[in-house]
Amino acid sequence: MPPRLVVIFGLIASGKTTLARHLGRHLGWPTIHSDQVRKALAGIPPTQRVTVPFGEGLYAPEMSGRTYDEMFRQAEEHLQAGRSVILDGSFMRAADRLRARGVAAACGADIFFVLCSCPAEETRRRLRGRHFFCPVLLPRGGDPSPSAAAGGQRRGGLGRPTGYSHGAAEAV
Repeated sequence: MPPRLVVIFGLIASGKTTLARHLGRHLGWPTIHSDQVRKALAGIPPTQRVTVPFGEGLYAPEMSGRTYDEMFRQAEEHLQAGRSVILDGSFMRAADRLRARGVAAACGADIFFVLCSCPAEETRRRLRGRHFFCPVLLPRGGDPSPSAAAGGQRRGGLGRPTGYSHGAAEAV
């Protein structure tokens, strides 16, 4: 059986990391978390909380590019060795999801995309619990509006992954 690349993606507070962690543990597969890779590249301890405006610092486009480059490099190492692997990240850009397909194809691996989502109220509840993140993603007052939770990608925060068509797994 060929190795498998599982890409767990979605918006902030949608449960990606929790699902990836549990699935990796259950299957015994390595899991590559974008947050850990991003911090490692920046020389920040993985448990240190970082508050920066979205699109700046750790979340600047160049840093996101470096993060995904490193995630794909690590995934390719595992796949070429015949090991299945899980990638955990927002994968907001369709180009990053297409690149994941390319890595899987180049390694002869099967690929599966798992889109994590949850109701807007649950997103609000989870974000409220992330007090360290609220100033970055939430409007003044600290309580995300339903419109922010549903479609604020143009503001650089919450939103639907680009190139995503609800209900069409092959659209990713």
